Amino acid sequence: MVGRQIIADKFEQGDAVAVLNGNVLTDFLFSVHTSEPQPDTIIQAIADRNLKGQGAWVVRLPGAQHGYLRTKLPLEQGGKILVQVSGYGAKGKLVPVRDRLELSGKFSILINPRQGVSVSRKIRDSQENRHFRHLAESAIKGHRDWGIIVRHSCRFASDQEIVAEIDKLSHEFNQILSLKMSQAPALVREPSPILDQAISDWNCQSISIDGSMGSFERYFIPDHLDAFSQTTVELKNGANLVIEPTDALVAVDVNSQKASLSPNAAFETNLAAARELPRQLRVRGLGGQIVVDFAPTANKKRAQVKEVLEKAFSLDCVSTTLVGWTGLGHFELHRQRKRLPITRWFQA
Repeated sequence: MVGRQIIADKFEQGDAVAVLNGNVLTDFLFSVHTSEPQPDTIIQAIADRNLKGQGAWVVRLPGAQHGYLRTKLPLEQGGKILVQVSGYGAKGKLVPVRDRLELSGKFSILINPRQGVSVSRKIRDSQENRHFRHLAESAIKGHRDWGIIVRHSCRFASDQEIVAEIDKLSHEFNQILSLKMSQAPALVREPSPILDQAISDWNCQSISIDGSMGSFERYFIPDHLDAFSQTTVELKNGANLVIEPTDALVAVDVNSQKASLSPNAAFETNLAAARELPRQLRVRGLGGQIVVDFAPTANKKRAQVKEVLEKAFSLDCVSTTLVGWTGLGHFELHRQRKRLPITRWFQA
Protein backbone atom coordinates (compact mmCIF):
# COMPACT_ATOMS: atom_id res chain seq x y z
CA MET A 1 0.00 0.00 0.00
CA VAL A 2 1.33 3.43 -0.97
CA GLY A 3 1.73 5.69 2.06
CA ARG A 4 1.79 9.45 2.26
CA GLN A 5 3.97 11.19 -0.33
CA ILE A 6 5.11 14.80 -0.58
CA ILE A 7 5.71 15.90 -4.16
CA ALA A 8 7.63 19.15 -4.79
CA ASP A 9 8.19 20.73 -8.18
CA LYS A 10 8.72 24.07 -9.87
CA PHE A 11 6.05 25.42 -12.20
CA GLU A 12 6.10 28.63 -14.26
CA GLN A 13 4.16 30.37 -11.48
CA GLY A 14 6.66 29.45 -8.77
CA ASP A 15 7.23 26.59 -6.34
CA ALA A 16 4.51 24.11 -5.44
CA VAL A 17 4.11 21.13 -3.11
CA ALA A 18 1.41 18.46 -3.28
CA VAL A 19 0.66 15.88 -0.60
CA LEU A 20 -0.75 12.52 -1.71
CA ASN A 21 -2.22 9.89 0.57
CA GLY A 22 -2.37 6.82 -1.63
CA ASN A 23 -3.75 8.30 -4.84
CA VAL A 24 -5.74 11.06 -3.12
CA LEU A 25 -4.56 14.68 -3.11
CA THR A 26 -4.82 15.79 0.53
CA ASP A 27 -2.97 19.11 0.45
CA PHE A 28 -1.49 21.64 -1.95
CA LEU A 29 0.82 24.55 -1.13
CA PHE A 30 2.29 27.02 -3.57
CA SER A 31 4.10 30.32 -3.72
CA VAL A 32 3.48 33.03 -6.30
CA HIS A 33 4.60 36.64 -6.32
CA THR A 34 2.42 38.71 -4.02
CA SER A 35 2.86 42.02 -2.23
CA GLU A 36 1.15 40.57 0.87
CA PRO A 37 3.41 39.29 3.64
CA GLN A 38 3.05 35.53 3.98
CA PRO A 39 1.67 33.91 7.14
CA ASP A 40 4.32 33.20 9.82
CA THR A 41 6.52 36.11 8.67
CA ILE A 42 8.00 37.87 11.73
CA ILE A 43 8.12 41.66 11.45
CA GLN A 44 9.20 44.58 13.57
CA ALA A 45 6.08 46.75 13.35
CA ILE A 46 5.38 50.32 14.43
CA ALA A 47 2.22 51.11 16.42
CA ASP A 48 0.26 53.59 14.30
CA ARG A 49 -3.29 54.02 15.59
CA ASN A 50 -5.17 52.75 18.64
CA LEU A 51 -8.58 51.31 17.76
CA LYS A 52 -10.30 52.17 21.02
CA GLY A 53 -13.03 49.81 22.11
CA GLN A 54 -11.60 46.95 20.05
CA GLY A 55 -8.49 46.22 22.10
CA ALA A 56 -6.52 46.52 18.88
CA TRP A 57 -3.99 48.66 17.04
CA VAL A 58 -3.30 49.43 13.42
CA VAL A 59 0.45 48.82 12.97
CA ARG A 60 2.75 49.84 10.14
CA LEU A 61 4.46 47.02 8.24
CA PRO A 62 7.20 47.10 5.59
CA GLY A 63 6.21 48.17 2.08
CA ALA A 64 3.64 50.77 3.19
CA GLN A 65 1.32 47.99 4.38
CA HIS A 66 -0.69 48.01 7.61
CA GLY A 67 -1.66 45.24 9.99
CA TYR A 68 -4.46 44.65 12.48
CA LEU A 69 -3.13 43.66 15.91
CA ARG A 70 -5.24 42.60 18.88
CA THR A 71 -3.11 43.04 21.96
CA LYS A 72 -3.22 43.65 25.70
CA LEU A 73 0.24 45.21 25.71
CA PRO A 74 0.43 48.91 26.69
CA LEU A 75 1.57 50.30 23.34
CA GLU A 76 2.17 53.94 22.49
CA GLN A 77 1.91 55.56 19.10
CA GLY A 78 5.23 55.13 17.33
CA GLY A 79 6.23 52.29 19.62
CA LYS A 80 8.01 49.22 18.24
CA ILE A 81 6.73 45.67 18.58
CA LEU A 82 7.58 42.27 17.14
CA VAL A 83 4.57 40.70 15.42
CA GLN A 84 3.92 37.61 13.33
CA VAL A 85 1.59 37.48 10.33
CA SER A 86 -1.23 35.10 11.25
CA GLY A 87 -2.90 34.80 7.86
CA TYR A 88 -3.76 36.48 4.59
CA GLY A 89 -6.05 39.47 4.90
CA ALA A 90 -9.50 39.44 3.34
CA LYS A 91 -9.87 41.53 0.21
CA GLY A 92 -9.46 45.23 1.06
CA LYS A 93 -8.74 44.56 4.76
CA LEU A 94 -5.70 44.92 7.00
CA VAL A 95 -3.13 42.13 7.29
CA PRO A 96 -3.90 40.10 10.46
CA VAL A 97 -0.92 39.96 12.84
CA ARG A 98 -0.40 38.80 16.44
CA ASP A 99 2.11 39.58 19.19
CA ARG A 100 2.55 35.87 19.97
CA LEU A 101 5.56 34.53 18.07
CA GLU A 102 5.86 30.91 16.96
CA LEU A 103 8.73 28.97 15.42
CA SER A 104 7.65 25.61 13.98
CA GLY A 105 9.80 22.57 13.37
CA LYS A 106 9.09 18.99 12.35
CA PHE A 107 8.71 17.83 15.94
CA SER A 108 8.05 20.93 18.05
CA ILE A 109 6.64 24.47 18.11
CA LEU A 110 8.26 27.16 20.28
CA ILE A 111 5.99 29.99 21.41
CA ASN A 112 6.70 33.39 22.98
CA PRO A 113 5.23 34.62 25.26
CA ARG A 114 4.32 31.33 26.88
CA GLN A 115 5.67 29.03 29.55
CA GLY A 116 5.57 25.29 30.09
CA VAL A 117 5.32 22.25 27.84
CA SER A 118 2.26 20.89 26.04
CA VAL A 119 2.08 17.55 24.26
CA SER A 120 -0.11 16.88 21.21
CA ARG A 121 -3.43 15.33 22.12
CA LYS A 122 -2.81 12.76 19.38
CA ILE A 123 -0.18 11.18 21.65
CA ARG A 124 -2.67 9.33 23.83
CA ASP A 125 -0.39 6.78 25.46
CA SER A 126 0.31 8.14 28.96
CA GLN A 127 3.83 6.73 29.10
CA GLU A 128 4.75 8.27 25.72
CA ASN A 129 3.14 11.53 26.78
CA ARG A 130 5.24 11.70 29.96
CA HIS A 131 8.42 10.78 28.09
CA PHE A 132 8.06 13.56 25.51
CA ARG A 133 7.04 16.08 28.16
CA HIS A 134 10.16 15.34 30.25
CA LEU A 135 12.35 15.36 27.14
CA ALA A 136 11.06 18.80 26.08
CA GLU A 137 11.31 20.21 29.62
CA SER A 138 14.92 19.08 29.78
CA ALA A 139 15.73 20.52 26.34
CA ILE A 140 14.17 23.90 27.07
CA LYS A 141 15.57 24.21 30.60
CA GLY A 142 16.98 27.66 31.19
CA HIS A 143 14.83 29.28 28.49
CA ARG A 144 11.96 30.83 30.45
CA ASP A 145 10.86 33.30 27.76
CA TRP A 146 8.96 30.74 25.71
CA GLY A 147 6.98 27.54 25.94
CA ILE A 148 6.89 24.52 23.70
CA ILE A 149 4.34 22.27 22.02
CA VAL A 150 5.50 18.71 21.30
CA ARG A 151 4.06 17.60 17.96
CA HIS A 152 2.61 14.17 17.17
CA SER A 153 5.46 13.55 14.70
CA CYS A 154 7.84 13.12 17.69
CA ARG A 155 6.68 9.51 17.71
CA PHE A 156 8.60 8.95 14.48
CA ALA A 157 11.88 10.57 15.57
CA SER A 158 14.74 9.74 17.93
CA ASP A 159 15.21 11.66 21.18
CA GLN A 160 18.43 13.11 19.75
CA GLU A 161 16.61 14.51 16.69
CA ILE A 162 13.94 16.12 18.88
CA VAL A 163 16.44 17.72 21.26
CA ALA A 164 18.62 18.94 18.38
CA GLU A 165 15.62 20.65 16.76
CA ILE A 166 14.53 22.31 20.02
CA ASP A 167 18.11 23.58 20.54
CA LYS A 168 18.17 24.98 16.99
CA LEU A 169 14.80 26.74 17.36
CA SER A 170 15.80 28.06 20.81
CA HIS A 171 18.98 29.58 19.38
CA GLU A 172 16.98 31.21 16.59
CA PHE A 173 14.44 32.58 19.09
CA ASN A 174 17.26 34.06 21.15
CA GLN A 175 18.56 35.86 18.09
CA ILE A 176 15.11 37.24 17.19
CA LEU A 177 14.30 38.48 20.70
CA SER A 178 17.70 40.13 21.12
CA LEU A 179 17.54 42.09 17.85
CA LYS A 180 18.08 45.83 18.09
CA MET A 181 14.89 47.56 16.98
CA SER A 182 15.11 49.92 14.00
CA GLN A 183 13.16 53.16 13.54
CA ALA A 184 11.12 51.83 10.63
CA PRO A 185 9.08 48.66 10.01
CA ALA A 186 11.43 45.83 9.12
CA LEU A 187 11.33 42.18 8.08
CA VAL A 188 12.85 39.99 10.81
CA ARG A 189 12.22 36.44 9.63
CA GLU A 190 10.64 35.02 6.50
CA PRO A 191 8.45 31.90 6.75
CA SER A 192 9.92 28.48 6.05
CA PRO A 193 9.95 27.26 2.42
CA ILE A 194 6.69 25.55 1.47
CA LEU A 195 8.38 22.12 1.28
CA ASP A 196 9.49 22.50 4.92
CA GLN A 197 5.96 23.63 5.83
CA ALA A 198 4.46 20.53 4.22
CA ILE A 199 6.95 18.25 5.98
CA SER A 200 6.14 19.94 9.32
CA ASP A 201 2.40 19.58 8.76
CA TRP A 202 2.39 16.02 7.44
CA ASN A 203 5.47 14.35 8.94
CA CYS A 204 4.69 10.72 9.75
CA GLN A 205 6.30 7.30 9.80
CA SER A 206 5.43 6.29 6.22
CA ILE A 207 6.21 9.59 4.49
CA SER A 208 8.28 9.78 1.31
CA ILE A 209 9.46 12.90 -0.52
CA ASP A 210 10.04 13.40 -4.24
CA GLY A 211 11.46 16.80 -5.13
CA SER A 212 12.92 15.88 -8.51
CA MET A 213 12.21 17.90 -11.64
CA GLY A 214 9.06 16.80 -13.45
CA SER A 215 7.59 15.05 -10.42
CA PHE A 216 4.24 16.85 -10.81
CA GLU A 217 3.76 15.35 -14.26
CA ARG A 218 4.84 11.87 -13.14
CA TYR A 219 2.30 11.89 -10.31
CA PHE A 220 -0.43 13.55 -12.44
CA ILE A 221 -0.75 16.45 -10.01
CA PRO A 222 -2.25 18.83 -12.66
CA ASP A 223 -5.01 16.24 -13.23
CA HIS A 224 -5.68 16.08 -9.48
CA LEU A 225 -5.87 19.87 -9.31
CA ASP A 226 -8.39 20.22 -12.14
CA ALA A 227 -11.16 18.95 -9.88
CA PHE A 228 -10.41 21.65 -7.28
CA SER A 229 -10.90 24.43 -9.82
CA GLN A 230 -14.57 23.40 -10.10
CA THR A 231 -17.31 24.50 -7.70
CA THR A 232 -19.01 21.08 -7.58
CA VAL A 233 -17.56 18.10 -5.69
CA GLU A 234 -19.12 14.72 -6.41
CA LEU A 235 -19.86 12.46 -3.44
CA LYS A 236 -21.17 8.88 -3.43
CA ASN A 237 -24.67 7.90 -4.58
CA GLY A 238 -25.15 10.98 -6.75
CA ALA A 239 -24.78 13.50 -3.90
CA ASN A 240 -22.49 16.53 -4.16
CA LEU A 241 -21.05 19.63 -2.52
CA VAL A 242 -21.14 23.05 -4.14
CA ILE A 243 -18.37 25.32 -2.81
CA GLU A 244 -18.62 29.01 -3.73
CA PRO A 245 -16.23 31.61 -2.25
CA THR A 246 -17.50 35.19 -2.01
CA ASP A 247 -15.91 38.36 -0.63
CA ALA A 248 -17.82 37.95 2.65
CA LEU A 249 -17.73 34.17 3.22
CA VAL A 250 -17.43 30.72 1.69
CA ALA A 251 -20.82 29.13 1.02
CA VAL A 252 -21.02 25.32 0.96
CA ASP A 253 -24.23 23.65 -0.23
CA VAL A 254 -24.78 19.92 0.43
CA ASN A 255 -27.13 18.22 -2.06
CA SER A 256 -28.37 14.64 -1.63
CA GLN A 257 -29.93 14.62 -5.16
CA LYS A 258 -30.48 11.03 -6.40
CA ALA A 259 -29.61 9.67 -2.98
CA SER A 260 -32.92 11.15 -1.69
CA LEU A 261 -34.60 7.87 -2.72
CA SER A 262 -33.21 6.38 0.50
CA PRO A 263 -34.98 7.38 3.76
CA ASN A 264 -31.67 7.98 5.50
CA ALA A 265 -29.93 9.49 2.47
CA ALA A 266 -29.80 13.09 3.64
CA PHE A 267 -28.15 12.13 6.93
CA GLU A 268 -25.59 9.83 5.25
CA THR A 269 -24.85 12.53 2.68
CA ASN A 270 -24.22 15.04 5.47
CA LEU A 271 -21.77 12.66 7.15
CA ALA A 272 -19.91 12.11 3.86
CA ALA A 273 -19.81 15.87 3.26
CA ALA A 274 -18.49 16.50 6.80
CA ARG A 275 -15.63 14.02 6.24
CA GLU A 276 -14.70 15.52 2.87
CA LEU A 277 -15.00 19.22 3.76
CA PRO A 278 -11.56 19.74 5.46
CA ARG A 279 -9.70 18.35 2.43
CA GLN A 280 -11.67 20.51 0.02
CA LEU A 281 -11.07 23.70 2.01
CA ARG A 282 -7.40 22.87 2.58
CA VAL A 283 -6.49 22.11 -1.04
CA ARG A 284 -8.56 25.05 -2.32
CA GLY A 285 -6.82 27.35 0.19
CA LEU A 286 -10.10 28.73 1.53
CA GLY A 287 -10.47 30.40 4.92
CA GLY A 288 -12.42 33.01 6.83
CA GLN A 289 -16.10 32.48 7.57
CA ILE A 290 -17.52 29.20 6.20
CA VAL A 291 -21.28 28.60 6.10
CA VAL A 292 -22.46 25.05 5.33
CA ASP A 293 -26.04 24.39 4.21
CA PHE A 294 -26.36 20.69 4.99
CA ALA A 295 -29.12 18.56 3.48
CA PRO A 296 -32.28 18.59 5.63
CA THR A 297 -31.95 16.16 8.52
CA ALA A 298 -33.62 15.63 11.88
CA ASN A 299 -32.52 17.91 14.71
CA LYS A 300 -31.64 14.90 16.87
CA LYS A 301 -29.02 13.83 14.30
CA ARG A 302 -27.28 17.21 14.14
CA ALA A 303 -25.03 16.28 17.08
CA GLN A 304 -23.69 13.30 15.09
CA VAL A 305 -22.91 15.54 12.11
CA LYS A 306 -21.02 17.90 14.40
CA GLU A 307 -19.07 14.98 15.93
CA VAL A 308 -17.94 13.88 12.46
CA LEU A 309 -16.93 17.47 11.63
CA GLU A 310 -14.92 17.72 14.85
CA LYS A 311 -13.08 14.48 14.12
CA ALA A 312 -12.39 15.46 10.50
CA PHE A 313 -11.04 18.92 11.37
CA SER A 314 -8.97 17.57 14.29
CA LEU A 315 -6.70 15.98 11.67
CA ASP A 316 -6.37 19.22 9.71
CA CYS A 317 -3.21 21.33 9.75
CA VAL A 318 -5.08 24.64 9.47
CA SER A 319 -6.74 25.97 12.61
CA THR A 320 -10.55 25.89 12.32
CA THR A 321 -13.15 26.87 14.92
CA LEU A 322 -16.50 25.07 14.74
CA VAL A 323 -19.03 27.73 15.74
CA GLY A 324 -22.13 25.53 15.49
CA TRP A 325 -25.65 25.41 14.09
CA THR A 326 -27.55 28.60 13.33
CA GLY A 327 -31.25 29.28 13.74
CA LEU A 328 -31.72 28.74 10.00
CA GLY A 329 -30.17 25.28 10.19
CA HIS A 330 -26.79 26.16 8.70
CA PHE A 331 -23.46 25.22 10.27
CA GLU A 332 -20.83 27.95 10.74
CA LEU A 333 -17.06 27.58 10.94
CA HIS A 334 -14.22 30.06 11.06
CA ARG A 335 -10.97 29.01 9.43
CA GLN A 336 -7.58 30.69 9.58
CA ARG A 337 -6.53 32.21 6.25
CA LYS A 338 -3.18 30.41 6.17
CA ARG A 339 -3.25 29.66 2.44
CA LEU A 340 -3.69 31.56 -0.78
CA PRO A 341 -6.83 30.45 -2.67
CA ILE A 342 -5.99 27.94 -5.37
CA THR A 343 -7.58 30.30 -7.90
CA ARG A 344 -4.46 32.45 -7.46
CA TRP A 345 -2.46 29.52 -8.83
CA PHE A 346 -4.58 29.22 -11.97
CA GLN A 347 -4.65 32.98 -12.49
CA ALA A 348 -0.89 33.47 -12.01
